[in-house]
Amino acid sequence: MRALFWLALLVVAPLGLLALLLAMMVSATPSVPGAATLVVQDLERGRAVVHELGLKNLRDGEQRRVVLTQDDLEKGLNFLLARAGAGAARVAIQPEVMNVEISLPLPVFSTPRYINLYVGLMKSDLPQQGDWLVPSQVRVGRVPVPSGFAQWLWQGALAMPWLPQSVQPLQVARDMLQSAQIETKNHTHQLALRFVWHGEALKAAMQSEMGLDEATLDIYRTALNKHPDRDFARLLGHAFALAKDRSKQADPVTENRAALTALAERVMGGRLSAASRGTAPPARGSHPRPRLAGREDFAQHFSLSAFIAVTGGAGLSDLVGVYKELRDAREGSGFSFNDLAADRAGTSMGEWATRSEDDARRAQRILAGVKTATPFFPRVDDLPEFMSQAEFERRFGGVGAPAYRDMVEKIERRIAALAVYR
Repeated sequence: MRALFWLALLVVAPLGLLALLLAMMVSATPSVPGAATLVVQDLERGRAVVHELGLKNLRDGEQRRVVLTQDDLEKGLNFLLARAGAGAARVAIQPEVMNVEISLPLPVFSTPRYINLYVGLMKSDLPQQGDWLVPSQVRVGRVPVPSGFAQWLWQGALAMPWLPQSVQPLQVARDMLQSAQIETKNHTHQLALRFVWHGEALKAAMQSEMGLDEATLDIYRTALNKHPDRDFARLLGHAFALAKDRSKQADPVTENRAALTALAERVMGGRLSAASRGTAPPARGSHPRPRLAGREDFAQHFSLSAFIAVTGGAGLSDLVGVYKELRDAREGSGFSFNDLAADRAGTSMGEWATRSEDDARRAQRILAGVKTATPFFPRVDDLPEFMSQAEFERRFGGVGAPAYRDMVEKIERRIAALAVYR
């Protein structure tokens, strides 16, 4: 009996310890209650950073340095978490340490449960670790992680083999980084990054992320070039008919991405895919620019938003649409809610048609051979347009104001009522 007692104790004790450890790691509430949301000003900031770096003129092997604020890092991390699935993050940069908190929901429980991760990053004292920040404090829930073990895990995490396909370009970005250090300027603490540009590798990774190859895109480009239609709806019907046929032996999500990419190229008149090495010409050639609901700009808004949605996420696509309208209000033709509706409709199409295999096949069944925009494009002719920034703010109070939200909700209801989503 005594032998059985000790045997049971040897089995039960580790299991009990493991259960206690898990209970201490899992929480009923997130330490970071909600993800930071991107706003239009974030696109302005991103545009300024890209302009400052001169990325358009960078050659492979050239070095650059970029300084990111606490807000830059927090918004970027939350965007990546949203792309990867779910979660929220908070970043705080102090003179000697950068604190990162991440809350990840656990879908395995019937009631909400979260893993709350805290990481404090400091400059390493070890010469072999170079000019990098390394974990000085790590805590999972209420369980502290020894610093030595945390640094060993950190080195493995930086290799990023665990990344989902949706964010694989981060692997290339990590390979480009040379150093990461905290610096203080004008009493503001920031993260300074030094990197070596590997543009071709980044393009290839982005192409892989989309699940596309140039050979597949060339098939759609060639097919669309055979149709001189100026009506965008008919072009979309041709593209999805091809996608439906090819999906008998291929992945329907990948085929729909290729169809929407080639459509956007036909409308915009140039390549949009990351690699841009295909043999077929861009899917427009000498054809006139397509029209949607009788207007070229609607076709541009819709197709480009759909393309961004299948490559960068629906949230980014919506934000780009708002950003363009605000720029038009300041510098161009004026803020237009009907253009914004075309953006939202394209975003919805891109997100829905590539969300899952079932949704992709349903999109193909509905859109293959379509000849009119009625099933996928809402009524927009009664929406306000061509407003200067002053008029837009006077009538609608600016982005996020109640009158603006009412108009956006009206647009969303019209899109939700379309035949493709019912």
